[in-house]
Amino acid sequence: MHTIIDNIPTPYEESTTIPTDSEPQTSDPTPFQLYRKVIPDEFIDMSFLQNFTATPLTEDNGVIKYTDPSAKISQNPLPERLARVRIRFESRTEEGELVEKEKNRKELKAFKLFLDNMIPGLHYAVASMRIGEISWFKFTPDYHYGIYAPTDIIKPGSSLYFKVDLDGFINEKKSFSKMTYEEMIAELNTLKENGNNFFKEQDFEKALKEYKKGVDSLTAVPKQLLTSLNEEQHAFLKDLKVKLANNAAMSCIKRKEYTEGLKYIEIVLGVDPQNGKAWFRKGQCYMETKELELAVKAFEESMKVDKSGEEECRKNIRICQGSKQTRQRDERKLYSKVFKRMAAEEEREEEAKRLKEKMERKKEREKVEKKEEEVPVPVAPVVENKGIRIQDLLEGTIINTQDDVKIDVNSQEELNKL
Repeated sequence: MHTIIDNIPTPYEESTTIPTDSEPQTSDPTPFQLYRKVIPDEFIDMSFLQNFTATPLTEDNGVIKYTDPSAKISQNPLPERLARVRIRFESRTEEGELVEKEKNRKELKAFKLFLDNMIPGLHYAVASMRIGEISWFKFTPDYHYGIYAPTDIIKPGSSLYFKVDLDGFINEKKSFSKMTYEEMIAELNTLKENGNNFFKEQDFEKALKEYKKGVDSLTAVPKQLLTSLNEEQHAFLKDLKVKLANNAAMSCIKRKEYTEGLKYIEIVLGVDPQNGKAWFRKGQCYMETKELELAVKAFEESMKVDKSGEEECRKNIRICQGSKQTRQRDERKLYSKVFKRMAAEEEREEEAKRLKEKMERKKEREKVEKKEEEVPVPVAPVVENKGIRIQDLLEGTIINTQDDVKIDVNSQEELNKL
């Protein structure tokens, strides 16, 4: 990315400095001087710009741009008229003294080129810049604050140096519905070239934005315009759509946004089913998302339609197959562990169930035994043996007895009478 950097360090940090006895004092110190905020680069030597290439941006030399001849030239696009830009800037006197407060040069300023009320010279300066560029400019009074100088450090009639950092911009949206076929093609080619330049600089996010604009624009081409095109023009638009979508898919792959990349690949294959690059990139996306079977099919399809990439396709297929076998082996190990764990859990559950049933049976037995102890055992009533009468023996009423015979007194008397 093109960045013009001066050779003077410009740290942005502020520090509050209070002189001590060991520090040199001014001849006439004041409370303001003792406690003022000191900006490390409040003064710089502007002579370094003599080594830069000076380029007038206006016919009256009111705005001059200073370019480092050793800097790499950026291929990023320039903002268009009425583009909404975002910048940071600082201004300095011809002696190199900083005009803005320290915090002001950290803030982003947004405005529309050649429309919004802004320091006049900044419109011309930013129109010559590319995203990420930091450049120095010299403005005459008509192109800076003029008579409305914000501070008395700007001498009347003096020029100012501006250091400008272009953070980004958005060009005014153009509608294809109001374009001719030639204007539409020019706009689409510009988007493609801008995307290619960003891609070469490995700024894949910005490249994707440019390609996406092109794809979206082609998807929304008015039907009225399409019906007016001949066969050759239709073919050219299809080819352009394929290139933009293919490049968008590649940008997604570089950004590791594989699911998004597959969307653009499907756009390509919807227009050109025999596109070998799209099939190959489809295989790449599926490889990264671990959908190995789909990846193999995509690489096989790529070999069918484009023999030039056959070697690379076969290499990726081998990788997919090896990864698939490794994954299957890992899955088997994992499932084996899972099954063993499940079997162990089932065994523990069965053991717990058996133990529970055993405890319940024991409780039932104890309950029955306890109940039996509480019920009294029936006892036969005791009949007092008053003895056997002799008469009953004689009369044969008592036939046999092995029990001891106890004869009552009355029976003995009756026996004596006999």
